Amino acid sequence: MSTNEITCLIVDDHEVVREGLRLSLSRAPHIRVIGEASDGADAISLVERRKPDVVVMDVAMPMLNGLEATRQILKNRPGTKVLVLTSYGDDDCVAQLMRAGASGYLIKQTAANDLLKAIREGNPTHLAVAFDEEAKAARAAIYSEYKATRTAPPGDLTPQFPLVRRVLEAMRVPAIGFPGYEADDVIATLTRRARAQGWEVVIVTGDKDLMQMVDGSVRSYDSMYEKWYGPKEVEEKWGVPPAQLADLLALIGDKIDNIPGVPGVGEKTAVKLLAQFGTVDRLYENLALVPGKLRETLAAHRKQALLSRELATVSRQVPIDFDLEAFRLREPDWPRLRALWMEMEFTRLLKELPAQTVEETLRTAGGDILRHVELFDLYQGEQIPAGKKSLAYALTFQAEDRSLTEEEVLQLYQRIQQHAAAALGAAPRRRPWFAHGRPSWPGGSSPEPRGISRTGSTVRRRSGASGSSIACRSRSTAMRPSPAGS
Repeated sequence: MSTNEITCLIVDDHEVVREGLRLSLSRAPHIRVIGEASDGADAISLVERRKPDVVVMDVAMPMLNGLEATRQILKNRPGTKVLVLTSYGDDDCVAQLMRAGASGYLIKQTAANDLLKAIREGNPTHLAVAFDEEAKAARAAIYSEYKATRTAPPGDLTPQFPLVRRVLEAMRVPAIGFPGYEADDVIATLTRRARAQGWEVVIVTGDKDLMQMVDGSVRSYDSMYEKWYGPKEVEEKWGVPPAQLADLLALIGDKIDNIPGVPGVGEKTAVKLLAQFGTVDRLYENLALVPGKLRETLAAHRKQALLSRELATVSRQVPIDFDLEAFRLREPDWPRLRALWMEMEFTRLLKELPAQTVEETLRTAGGDILRHVELFDLYQGEQIPAGKKSLAYALTFQAEDRSLTEEEVLQLYQRIQQHAAAALGAAPRRRPWFAHGRPSWPGGSSPEPRGISRTGSTVRRRSGASGSSIACRSRSTAMRPSPAGS
């Protein structure tokens, strides 16, 4: 082991996240991943056995959360560095972990982050996102073993695809696919058509196959490594220009997609052959010029080489509708997007959205059953405007009663209260106490709280000719001590 080597342990309950981290860290020359765990309790045991230099650990996990696991790890092995992994950028949570001894934190990269970053930094006028739809069908029809070596996607990845589509709908970004074709083929077709109309194109992907499309007016951007690829960068990476990339894969194959190539032909040999002959077709037309055993190998696998090139070539002719105006970048549906970020607990992304009044925020959090919200600053005696903080506030809201159970009422109230506290920089000092029909307070009944530092709530059901509703009223404060005698 190198004296400069850093050993690392990855802890996250999602396999796809661990896989992505492992792949990223494996590219760092002095970092070696020596183990993985899916929950905090296993992480503590594994740290004791493997003694890593660094633990990269999710903030929220089963068995033992990131905060408690961090405390235990640093208690047992004080020299270990802990990096917290979070998708929210939750300042309070991160601050707690830092106080517990964590050395820093990492923000998980999400599809939403990638898309927002592409819009913010690329400033496109038109945008679309492509999906696979029965993607193997077209290529599997000519080669049944295409992608046959790929394992099934992690179990927690598949349920995320509908969430990605919901995000795209809220952002009003078209999601495009065509049955039987891969997303690469759809992107290549859209790129060709846009170029035919004189547009410059940026393809945001980490997939090497789409580098075939790169030219003077088409660039590729790998968001994971924040690297741009023009014709020069593609040739530096692969040894051939973009136009020869499919020919290169025809000779060397592709283990990821199970494209066979020509056995025994490596990348250096293939690059030399293409430098001499230009394409696989011209190579076979002039096969007599290739010396010795290599000529015999190429001759024996001619059919396989041509098949491999067909498999590796992205289709530019997917029969898909093309209306450039449909891809024009539009203003997102902000309330819908805000509701999604709240649902997914993407606190950092929430902070990047345009300012709302607190009432608008709460209506978004409550969904379509919320009918009325009032929020007053208890010291100023006025409604709280957008962007203003409050040390003490009173919250009242009404919602339709769609035969909600008591537990559903509780969940609705907690959701509204949580977002009110987050928006105002305050939080209830105690857990809200619920009663149907009359106020109720922790520790016994009281007609009214004597000081505003005490948290209380009332939930009432009302029925009448016009239907039913639920009314909820709450008081909350933080950071200010109770008045004497309260």
